Amino acid sequence: MNLRAQATTEMLILFAIVLLVLIVVLALLVVWPSYVHAVEKQESDRFWASARPFSLNNHEMYPNQMLVELVNNEPVTLTIKSIYLEGVSLDFSNHSVPFTWESASSRCGGGECTMIVLPGQTQIITTANFTGSPANPCVTPDGYAYGNRYRMALVISYHASNPSSLENESSTVELVGICTRR
Repeated sequence: MNLRAQATTEMLILFAIVLLVLIVVLALLVVWPSYVHAVEKQESDRFWASARPFSLNNHEMYPNQMLVELVNNEPVTLTIKSIYLEGVSLDFSNHSVPFTWESASSRCGGGECTMIVLPGQTQIITTANFTGSPANPCVTPDGYAYGNRYRMALVISYHASNPSSLENESSTVELVGICTRR
């Protein structure tokens, strides 16, 4: 009789251990991707906050708009010639804050658009009707996807005093974030 009770107890303990391992594995599968994305976002934000000559104080993605807040960290005036998002050039000609691509695009002729950024100046750049190229990860065929993650390459072409000596600020670190509601 004692052997039966012992076998039953051993089976229950073994079952509990298997169940505990299964719960831990499922928890890791559910939590790990969110944790990894949070770490990637922190690394991206930390890199772009300390980048030179332009740092990014903030970047947010909405269903039809993207906001980028950049700061000139150099002691000289810099002129932005173009900004590339996922390899697509976003032309502009407006120098005001906040800056919208839509209003600027209508005034930008032949791709000869520039934005002058004074030393220490912050420019808030927002896209308008950001649903086409480059593809907005917050827009899906079913509508808007709040909570979607995005990773987008950013390249800023600029020059200091000589327009012919164009330089690029780019990185292997992409902008990483989560689509939000406005």
